[in-house]
Amino acid sequence: MSQVMSLVTSLVTSQVMSQVMSQVMSQVTSQMMSQVMSQVTSQMMSQMMSLVMSLVTSQVMSLVMSQVMSQVMSLVMSQMMSLVTSQTYTGPIPAERGGGLAMGGGRSETSALNRSGGGRDITQNSQGPNACCFCWCCCCSCSWNEEERRRRQRRKRISQDTKMETIPNCEPCSSAPEEEVRLWSQSFDQLMRNPAGRNVFREFLRTEYSEENMLFWLACEDLKQEVNKSSVEEKARSIYEDYISILSPKEVSLDARVREVINRKIQDPTPHAFEDAQLQIYTLMHRDSYPRFLSSSIYKSLLHGSSRTSSES
Repeated sequence: MSQVMSLVTSLVTSQVMSQVMSQVMSQVTSQMMSQVMSQVTSQMMSQMMSLVMSLVTSQVMSLVMSQVMSQVMSLVMSQMMSLVTSQTYTGPIPAERGGGLAMGGGRSETSALNRSGGGRDITQNSQGPNACCFCWCCCCSCSWNEEERRRRQRRKRISQDTKMETIPNCEPCSSAPEEEVRLWSQSFDQLMRNPAGRNVFREFLRTEYSEENMLFWLACEDLKQEVNKSSVEEKARSIYEDYISILSPKEVSLDARVREVINRKIQDPTPHAFEDAQLQIYTLMHRDSYPRFLSSSIYKSLLHGSSRTSSES
């Protein structure tokens, strides 16, 4: 009996201990797995969130930078276009002159540029605004003038071999009275209206090796008088070869925009095919050469000579 009770007790104790150990192990394992999974999940979530945030931040920054750059470029282009379109010629524009100004070959000379001015008769003092309308700046040392100076130096080197025979050396005219000569210092337009003034100014341009500017301007005036289509085409192509072509020693200084316009119009030329170029050269002579002309010995001697002749008479 004692042995039986001992055996029964042993069996019961073994089962109880087995159940207890099983429950304990189950709980311990559950807790350990829970903690491990919690840590693993936490680390994974942290890494995933970090990756997501990195991607989102990268995308957001890329989008923001794209928008900012787009806005900046749009603003810059808008400002540039506004600057380009707002630049207008503020210098004098020759008024309509009808048939009063004779040119070489018996032709009368009309306004060079009043079409560009919308039909307005504009005369401006030479001391007026100096805004530059073709080189996008307001200083006389701009790249356009620098290019003109380089061209002038090149012409000086080849001037001994080059003869400008497109137009006679001077236009037939009578000498200008003293009052007219004095007016030339007040208005470039007044100077260009008068054949005698153009002759004197052309003589000065010859000393600066830039006579081709006046020759081109006169050739454009002559072309405007032509009505015969074949003659227009012939003269237009002659002007292009003499003054527009980069191969010509008499090439005038024009910007790329005007050259592009000429290259389109020369395919089917009209009497006004070179109007934009003529205006630009007129502006160049007004801004670059005219101030030096007024200080030159040529003009001063003419002015003093006119005054002396007037006093003697």
